[in-house]
Amino acid sequence: MESMRSRAKEHLPHVLLTLLSIIQALALELYWSEVQGLDPVFELSVSAVALWTQIATTFLGILVIWVVYATTVMRFSWVPSISDSVVPFFVGILQFIMIESLGIDSASVWFASLAMVFAVMQIESHTIMRRARQDPDNAEFFQQINPATLRDAIRPAAMVLILIGFAVYLSFQPDSPLVAAAGFTVSLGLLVSLMVFMNMFWKRTMGELNV
Repeated sequence: MESMRSRAKEHLPHVLLTLLSIIQALALELYWSEVQGLDPVFELSVSAVALWTQIATTFLGILVIWVVYATTVMRFSWVPSISDSVVPFFVGILQFIMIESLGIDSASVWFASLAMVFAVMQIESHTIMRRARQDPDNAEFFQQINPATLRDAIRPAAMVLILIGFAVYLSFQPDSPLVAAAGFTVSLGLLVSLMVFMNMFWKRTMGELNV
């Protein structure tokens, strides 16, 4: 039994990153074709600025998903479960919906799908970290980190609720480019802050940052 657990832990990074790289490659291909089909991109208007912000946010969202998975499997080891193979497909579907929803007219769907991506990734990250904490291979790191509490879920929950709020508002008031632009800007800021956090967490895990 122990040999099977060791074999599963050894092969997990290769399987997971291969699966995710295929999904992200398809997402980028769809993203590129959708961006090329957007007409008002080069207009000088509020809608065009909002659309460019949405395009940049979508691309950064694709990168964040890759960074979260890639850095996690490189830093920690854990005994995999079925969810490790299934969740990337759900994340991929949500990405495809988000990419297909590029444009001001379908902004409510875009915000809803991004909110779901945030929620799914947060739940999956928490699940992985809980299993990683139980693995002796990660003891050196987790001895310095207290287990997550309900308080730690406030920030990601607030991020999801903010995105859902924009989705609900724009579903009732679809002709609101200024609100859409504000929502896209907020979403971009949330993703940038998440990338900064991931960078700091990576350095702390590698012993490059003492906080």
